This record gives sequence, C-alpha cells and structure tokens, in this order.
Amino acid sequence: MADKHFNTLRDWLAWIEGLHPLKWDLGLQRVAAVAEQMGLLEPAGKLFLVAGTNGKGTTIAMMDQILRTGGYSTGVSTSPHLLTFNERICLNGIPVTDTAICEAFERINQVRKDISLTYFEFATLAALYIFKGAGPDAIFLEIGLGGRLDAMNIVEPDLSVITTIQLDHQSWLGSDLESIGREKAGIMRRGKPVVLGPDMPLSIAERAAETGARIVAMGQDFGADRTTAGCWEYRGTTEDGKSRAISDLPYIHLPFDNCVIAVQALVSSGLRLSDEDYVTGLSQVKISGRYQEIPGPVPLVLDVAHNPHAAEHLASNLRSDKVPGKTHAVVAMYADKDCESVLRHLDQVVDLWYFADMDDDRAESAAKLAHRLSSQRRPDTQTYGRVSSAFHMARKNAVPGDRVVVFGSFPAVAEVMSEVGVRAEFGSR
Repeated sequence: MADKHFNTLRDWLAWIEGLHPLKWDLGLQRVAAVAEQMGLLEPAGKLFLVAGTNGKGTTIAMMDQILRTGGYSTGVSTSPHLLTFNERICLNGIPVTDTAICEAFERINQVRKDISLTYFEFATLAALYIFKGAGPDAIFLEIGLGGRLDAMNIVEPDLSVITTIQLDHQSWLGSDLESIGREKAGIMRRGKPVVLGPDMPLSIAERAAETGARIVAMGQDFGADRTTAGCWEYRGTTEDGKSRAISDLPYIHLPFDNCVIAVQALVSSGLRLSDEDYVTGLSQVKISGRYQEIPGPVPLVLDVAHNPHAAEHLASNLRSDKVPGKTHAVVAMYADKDCESVLRHLDQVVDLWYFADMDDDRAESAAKLAHRLSSQRRPDTQTYGRVSSAFHMARKNAVPGDRVVVFGSFPAVAEVMSEVGVRAEFGSR
C-alpha cells in the first residue's frame, strides 16, 4: 500500500484513519524507524517538547506569540484540532496548506513501506517533515498522550516543559499521580533543562535525577508577583543561572501558571528577547476554545475544558466575568473523563444545563451526563441528541444579559464554532 496516492487532504485523512488497527498504539519503534529513514530525528532550530495534563497548547501558544513578536520564525505542532487538520501544523502562526500536508503524507507513505502507522504518528511525521523544509528558528511539539512513549518523543529536545500533572488517561498512564508523572517525565533529556509547573509528584524529581536533566521548578527557581499597577512581574533564572526579572506583564484570560511557565521556558532557552517582546507577545495571544468570548447581546463563551483542573479555571473565569442574567451551559463529554468532578466545579456558576450526545464511541450519553449532576440541580437540565440542537435551544431560551457557555470536549466546541461561523484563532499576524 506504499504506492497509495490521493489528491485531497480529506481522502488522505480518511485512509489514514483506517490504516492502523488501533487508534492509540503507544511506542516509538515504528514511528522512529520511519523518521530515521526520512532524516527527521534531528530538526534544525531550537526544539521544545511540551507535556502535561492541562495547558500544553496554551503554553505553546504563549511561547509562539512571544517569539514571533521578537522576530523569530516558528513551527508549532499541537493536537487535537478544532475545525481543520491543518491547525495541527502551523508556521509563523498560520496553518499550513492542504498541499503541504498531502505532499508530506505521500512521502511518509513511500518511505514506511510495510510499517503500520497510526493517525497521530502520520501527523507527527508530517509536522517534522514540513518543519524540516521550512527551517523555523524554533519548533514547539505538543505531547499528545503521556510522554515516554508518545510519538513526538522520538526527537531530542533542547528544552522540555511539563505544565501540570493531574489524573487523566489513567487506563494508559497509570492510576495515580506518581505513575502519570513518571510517564510524562519521559520527555526529559540528560543535561537539558526541564521547566516544571507547580505541585509536581515526586516521580518527576526522581526521573530527573536518573536522567541527569536540569530541573527548573516553579515556586523554587521561578515565580511571579502581582504589582501595584495591576500587572505582574516575572522573576526567575536564565540558562546560565543568572537572575532575570520582567515587569509590567499583562493578566490575560488564560491560566496564570501557564503564563509564568511560558516566560520561564523562553528565558531558559537562551533565545534573546527583550522585556517588551514578552509584554507585547502575551497581550496578543489568542487561542481558540480557551475561554474564547464571542460578544453580542447574549455573549458566547467557548472552552474545551474537559477535566477537573480545566473546569476549575473555567469556573473561576465565569465568576470573575459576571453577567446580570443567567448562564446557560451546553455540555458534551467523553465517558472516560471525570465528568462528575467537571460538572461539580461548574455547578455553582451555571443556571441552566443543556446536555448533548456526541457521535463517538467514547462519548458519554446526555442522559448519563445529566444524572452525574448533583440531584438538587437535575430539574434544571435538558438532554439533546446533538450539540447543535442543545446550542440552538440554549440560544432560544437566553435573553439579553444572559450568556451561553459551551464546554466539555473539543468536538462540542468545534460543532458550535461551525454553527456560528467562528474561525480558529492563532494569535496576531
């Protein structure tokens, strides 16, 4: 099948989705073998690997925008996408073309011969192939699942980032934080810095000691202080151990810890940036589906929050941005998520619930989602067969002064984005 050829990206993706018997098949041997034949294991430019339970894409978006503000060229690979596959591979903040991806897929398919690859492995190799041709100054790769056995881990990073460790994907990564931390610590490299978010399990430090990675830990080596001007100040250390402080950094609607982590990762990278690059870059960050507000008489808030940590942040933002009326929540989630905890975090800020089914084997049914809500609130719930149906009813019921919030999964947010004609955002151009 290595001679397979398709003329459209849609056809390539449909074929790739059915190529491998398993959707997730963790391990590096197959994908590394193809990457080696294609000369992709040592990308040019400063290479960042970013893992964590939450905030990976957000942290990357901040670093990417700051670097582009400072005049650097960038390549970014993240997952999943919201509206189009192209969002997974960006050059200088712009998704690459269908043609570029099709060319990458064709080359991968020629080289792999009888090696079977998953959808994510094809995407990983396509990103590395496109970045090899473009040669950006910096490359950001988001770990899709775990770390140690994730396809992105075939390359050697100059710097690794682990944003948070929370319970998620337990069937793949382990049932406790120490096990999950050990898997995510697999992106560390000997002698290379690893920037860590707060409250890391002990397994992270143990693994760093085993590998000889250089830990740069939030709360120990770097942090932030609120200033009287309503901004915040970063304080941390450079790659050569010198103190660095940056003032007048703006507060934005994205998780604050990720802002601090992003700044420290760039400071640790040794890339030269002015204080103004950091201030301006952070103020210009845009990322779809992360507290994305669509203004109007009834404002719309889109957020892909799908685990307790992310739901807690969404609830905090909703409390801060109060509306005079009611909050209508449209929700669709996967059954393997901690649905009950997610809903509990939002329970006090949502007035009316609209639960929806998704056309996916992993999805939790709307009826079961409604049942997971606290018993006192269940009379305020409605269930629908599609996200779009739930959204239309929420909009119909909402009056000026109310707001509609859509959260729980990438597909739920993507369906509503398509309904209202909202395009994906990738920062300033």
